[in-house]
This record gives sequence, C-alpha cells and structure tokens, in this order.
Amino acid sequence: MNSFYSSKTYKNKRESNDFKGFSTIDLSITLMIISILAVMIIPNFSSALEFFEVLIAEKYLHSSVKECQSGLIENEDSPQYNPPTKDLGLGIFSKNKFSFSFTGNEGDCINYNAANLIRISRINNNQNDPKYSLIINVITGEKRSEGDLPDWLDWWEDKYSPLIPENDPLIYQFD
Repeated sequence: MNSFYSSKTYKNKRESNDFKGFSTIDLSITLMIISILAVMIIPNFSSALEFFEVLIAEKYLHSSVKECQSGLIENEDSPQYNPPTKDLGLGIFSKNKFSFSFTGNEGDCINYNAANLIRISRINNNQNDPKYSLIINVITGEKRSEGDLPDWLDWWEDKYSPLIPENDPLIYQFD
C-alpha cells in the first residue's frame, strides 16, 4: 500500500513538471487575437487623441491671453506671453500635429500694426494646407476658426476674456 501512494505522488509530480509554459501555437493565436482587436480599436481611438490634443492646444492659447491681460492690468510697458511650442501633438500619430503661428513679434502681446493673433492649425500628413485652424487674439481673447472643424469642436464661436471684462476699454486700447 505504501508503494501505491508513492508511485501516484511521483506520477503527479512528473506530470506537473511537463507543463512549463505555453506552446508556440497558443502564443500565435493570442497575438493574432490582439492584432485583430488593435486593428478594430485604433481608428476609433485617433479621434479621442485629437480631442485631447485640441484641449492641450487650447490651454496654450488661453494661458497666452491670461499672461497678456495680466500684463495690461499691471500696466507693464511691454507685456509678454510665453509662446507655445512650434508643433504640438501627443506623439502617437507623429504626422498629425498642431502647428503654431502668430502675427507680430513672438512673445509680445502688443502689436501696433495689426491685431496680435495666435493660430494653431491642424496639419495632416505633413501637408502645407491645414485641415482647420483655431485663432485667438492675445489682448481681447476673441476666438475665430477657419477650415473644417470637427463636429465636437463648437465652443470657438464665442469670446474668451479671462481677466478683463469684455467691454473694458483697456483691452481695446491696443486692438
């Protein structure tokens, strides 16, 4: 009776040692399933990424307006803003980025020749023609847009003036 239990125990140990991992067929099937899911999910994920990139770009535009209006409130001779980076993107789709441009001198809030505007343009696949652009006046906070905006991007039709009220003569003194 003692030999029966010992041979059974030995057999169970030997069987458990035979299973040391997954076969190449198991791994191939798993990788194929993950690949199929990735192909189905990534196109839907790109619009969510664009939404976050627009929010980041909008943050840069609004902070530039706040910096300029803060300088006007404090009666600075030459108010400045920190210019955003030239290209903005989350880096996942490197060919689709936002490109920044401005009128006047970069970083200067006041431009006596024309309104001082910052423009972010959605550039696709390194093309020169932007898909759409979001434009903001760094003094007044007035927003405009050009091009074919996504349906979810509808808040650019109003004005944004974070520090100075809309009808205050201070913001129109330099416009």
